[in-house]
Amino acid sequence: MLQKLEEEVLLIILEKYDENSNRHISGYYSEFPEYMNFSIKDSIHKLKCLGYLACNLSTLSRWEVILSPDGLSYFEKKGMRKELFEELPNNAKELLEELIKREMENGQLDELLREKLEEDKTDKIVRGIIGTLKYNGLLNVHWADDTVYYAELTNVGRTYFEREKKYMEQIEKLSKPSVSIGSLNNTGIFNMGNITDSNITIDNSVSQIEKEIEEKGNEDKEELRQILEEVKDYIDNINATKNIPKNTGLFKRIGNHFNKQQWFYSQVVGLLGQTLLLAMGNKI
Repeated sequence: MLQKLEEEVLLIILEKYDENSNRHISGYYSEFPEYMNFSIKDSIHKLKCLGYLACNLSTLSRWEVILSPDGLSYFEKKGMRKELFEELPNNAKELLEELIKREMENGQLDELLREKLEEDKTDKIVRGIIGTLKYNGLLNVHWADDTVYYAELTNVGRTYFEREKKYMEQIEKLSKPSVSIGSLNNTGIFNMGNITDSNITIDNSVSQIEKEIEEKGNEDKEELRQILEEVKDYIDNINATKNIPKNTGLFKRIGNHFNKQQWFYSQVVGLLGQTLLLAMGNKI
């Protein structure tokens, strides 16, 4: 995440973007707030160095930049952060919920915000909440005459609570007791913790993991698919031989994903636990 000053500069630049295919934007330094007078050139330079601007052709009185793809999508990506589900204040969530409801009713969001600003002239709490939604990529707002002139939800704002629900379900799922891989001994049998959800069939579990790899695997998708294929072969071997063979390499590869892809670790180890439970109960 950028520092607040650079975020404000990038937001002002983005607000002038007219959707031209070259992503070219220009203007005068005087368009930036007065408190940025001595820092604006440095901030634009920082944005270029960090990859948010593809080109900076600024002169003494004018600035001229070309947005990079990262600069164009910065606030959208900021709104997609999972940390936001825990960081966003309750009053911001309440206002966001009202805005989503108003949009679904085909109402004007700017009217709702103007009403709230009118009710809150003294404390200016609403102005701060609007800023929170704006700087987290959940709401686009344009101001005029010290009030909201135009407002619209971004897609990440519109889907915030839907994504939050899935995130909380994932957290709850990961918090359940699961099988853990311990050290392998010379006989190839490894230690297990508690096994849960053993009533789920192996085939259904594999299908679910395959689906989640597509949804959550990101840049690790291919490796996770390969590991899952090895796990399936390992399970087939148990089914065929009625023995539990040693495979240190496979278990280490699964363990490598404990931190980055903890959901995958939990699912795969749970799958192995189901298989071993069935094997030890002579139900295969």
